[in-house]
Formats: sequence, structure tokens, C-alpha cells
Amino acid sequence: MGFQSPAQDYIQRRLTVTDFVVHNPAATLFIEMDEGMLVVDRSVPVKRGDRVALVHEGMSILARTGDRCIITDDGQRIAGEALDDVIVLGKVTYEIMSVWRDNGPV
Repeated sequence: MGFQSPAQDYIQRRLTVTDFVVHNPAATLFIEMDEGMLVVDRSVPVKRGDRVALVHEGMSILARTGDRCIITDDGQRIAGEALDDVIVLGKVTYEIMSVWRDNGPV
């Protein structure tokens, strides 16, 4: 029988990306995109200028909040009564994007 390793007290658990980007698991959504993934937190208050994920006319889109309006990533302004049809999923808190592209001719 040997001695226990002195480093045994310093063993840490393995870190994952969710340890860094998920602050409220019950309110966190992951949205997959062509370029990567969005982390959306439904518990974080949304304020002017924030990037949000939302559903409008049955489509999931990204937008920024403005003064009594929402500006989509493609420049469409949603305001007035059209806002009644918008469902805000939450604030985009992180974007996880791939920097590697396999463009090889294989």
C-alpha cells in the first residue's frame, strides 16, 4: 500500500464551455446557426442596443433593440403594431463561432 498523492487535494474537475457561458441553466437557450451557435439568456433584462433572438412572422431572427422598435440584422425596422407579433426569446449573451473552414478540394 502506497501513500496518497500530495496533489490529490488540487485535482479540479474538467472545464467545459458551458461553465463560462451559462449563468442560469433554466433560462438558457442554444441556437444553432450556419457559422456557429448563439447562447441566449431569457433571464437577463433586455435594454436598448442589445442583440436579441426573436420570432417574427414565424421566422427566428436576430435583431437589436432600439427606441420603441427592433432593427433586424438585415436592416428591417419593426415598430408600432408590428411589435405585437414579435416574441423575444431573450438576450444574446455569447456567440460561439467557428474560425475553421474546410475549403479543401477533397
